[in-house]
Amino acid sequence: MRVLQIIGNSRFGGGVYYVLSIARQLSKEGQEIFILVENPVCAQYFREAGFKVLSTNAFRREISPYYDLKALGRLIYLINRLRPDLIHTHTSKGGFIGRLAARIAKAKKVIHTVHGFAFHEFSSPFAQAFYSWLERYASRFCQRLIFVNKKDCDCAREKKIGDERKRRIVYNGINYRAIEKISPNYQLKNELRLPDDAFLLTFTGRLSAQKNPKVLIEGLPNILKDYPNTYLLLIGDDLGLEKELRVKAKRLKVYDNVRFLGFRKDCVACLKSSDCFVLPSLWEGLSISLLEAMACGLPCLVSDIKGNNEVIVDGKNGFLFPPKAPDCFAEKVKQLIASKELRRRLGEEAKRTVRELFSEEIFLRETMKIYQECGLVSRFTQGVS
Repeated sequence: MRVLQIIGNSRFGGGVYYVLSIARQLSKEGQEIFILVENPVCAQYFREAGFKVLSTNAFRREISPYYDLKALGRLIYLINRLRPDLIHTHTSKGGFIGRLAARIAKAKKVIHTVHGFAFHEFSSPFAQAFYSWLERYASRFCQRLIFVNKKDCDCAREKKIGDERKRRIVYNGINYRAIEKISPNYQLKNELRLPDDAFLLTFTGRLSAQKNPKVLIEGLPNILKDYPNTYLLLIGDDLGLEKELRVKAKRLKVYDNVRFLGFRKDCVACLKSSDCFVLPSLWEGLSISLLEAMACGLPCLVSDIKGNNEVIVDGKNGFLFPPKAPDCFAEKVKQLIASKELRRRLGEEAKRTVRELFSEEIFLRETMKIYQECGLVSRFTQGVS
């Protein structure tokens, strides 16, 4: 069986781990996997994992009639040449062009995963109307729609994206056992020239408007007036926001307590050397970074938005705060700094949550059931290995 996974031009992030997990499981079963991805970092990642990588050299993240039509034409050609038994699309752009190309090429088995809609609660009314129309249209060209959180599924139902027969909710999952085997980066404080007793707040994710890291810097003055030994680590690619964040940190006189670390391959090791994980996103699907931090046993302080609040129960396995409320964020941080026992309790409960609800085994089992519903991969009826 041939399976084509279409990601498009998505940058390195949770979606890559999502596809890699599925691809590895299918490969174990002897299936032939092709992955269409344009981003060079992501492409290299999949190649190193042993998968066949394709490209149209035309996908762009922004809307571009010229490049979008070019990507559509090349993708139709690739589908006609490969004749995959199943096409699984991801991301908003990859999902729309991928499903349209599959329809034109007369592919019969198509699944789309909604990792988060292109519209959200902070979008303009026009953007919500436009992108929801695109999603309604594209939903006609797939057999199943997978949602990684319940609220996106509810939104699809409200906006008539797909129908009940097509919609399925499958929460993301991670290999927590592999994370447990990773050692902390014991040299991290040394490397960053921080005191041994520094309290580390760590953010992992792209420096983008979506991830909303500015609220972390805006909350730092409140934290530092009581706990001056607190440091914020920002780990992730810069999507044009770093300069603004540096200016803001200098203006608020907290620059010395912020470290911009860029993209790092040892994120988990850095998390294990930290005291708290922070994720202030304005919107998410279901964050892999959050699940990884929970698997590390860290207390997690995250914005109270869809996805996040389906994982974190405030006060039980982490803390929630309004995404545009730096003072509320700061007060929650101070509670964590003040109580080592609170950090331990929240961290242990976070680890338990991941093991019981967000493991890779659960994710794969539920995803493979959907593949079976489309009449494929019948050997998975015996369960996921």
